[in-house]
Amino acid sequence: MKKKLLLPFMLLLMAASPPPQALEQARTASKALLAELQTTLKSTLSSKGAPEAVKVCSQVAPSIAKNVAKKHHLQIRRVALKHRNPANKPDAYEQKWLTQWQKSPSNIPAEHAEIVTHQGKSTLRYLKPIKIQSACLQCHGAPAQIKPEVKALLKQHYPSDQATGYKEGDLRGAVTVILPLP
Repeated sequence: MKKKLLLPFMLLLMAASPPPQALEQARTASKALLAELQTTLKSTLSSKGAPEAVKVCSQVAPSIAKNVAKKHHLQIRRVALKHRNPANKPDAYEQKWLTQWQKSPSNIPAEHAEIVTHQGKSTLRYLKPIKIQSACLQCHGAPAQIKPEVKALLKQHYPSDQATGYKEGDLRGAVTVILPLP
C-alpha cells in the first residue's frame, strides 16, 4: 500500500524538477547577463559617472539581454516590482515570486526554478534575485541623495520611474528566464 502511494508522489516530484541541462542553461544565461551588465555599469560609473550609467541601462542593457537570449536559445530579461522601464514589469508568475520575496527578505533564495505550463508548453521558469549594491544607489537610492543631473536623465528616459528609494541589500528585482522544454 505504501509503495502505491509513494510512486505517484515520486513521479510528480520528478516531473516538477527541472531537467539538469535546462537548469544549467538558465543559470549560465543569467550569470552571463548579470556579469556583462555589472562589468559595463561599473566601468561606466568609474570612467564617466552616473549620468552615463543611466544611458547604459536604457540603451545597452536591452541589447545585452537580447544577445544572451540569442546565444543561449531562451528568453531572458530583468524584472522588478518597482520598475523603471515599463518593459521590465513582471508578468503574473514573476510578480508572485517577487512579492513573496519582498514580504520575507530574510528568506530570499539564491534562485528559483520550476517546470510550469506556459503558453501551452512545458517550460522552465527560472528567477535569480537581484539585490541592490552600493554602486546602484547612485541611481536607485533615496531621491534626496540622487544627483540632480541623474534625476533629470532618469526623468527623460523613464518618465514613470518607480525604481528609487532602495537601500543596500534590498531586493531590486530578478533576472527571469523562460525556456520551453522539448
